[in-house]
Amino acid sequence: MGSSIDMVKNLGTGVLFRSNDPDSLHAAIDELEQHYCRYLQAVRTINWQARDEQQVEAYTSLLSTEQ
Repeated sequence: MGSSIDMVKNLGTGVLFRSNDPDSLHAAIDELEQHYCRYLQAVRTINWQARDEQQVEAYTSLLSTEQ
């Protein structure tokens, strides 16, 4: 629910890069600069309240199945 792939890649809100790889970071920064408006729009369209509720429900359902 809240992983980097889910929140960044799948929702189109940013760019992932490899840690300890300056070229990967540079490419990610370039991508963000070139397509800033697209990423901003993706962030603005997210219903954060609904995502929070879904995440809490996912966690509570796991807890209820363990008992």
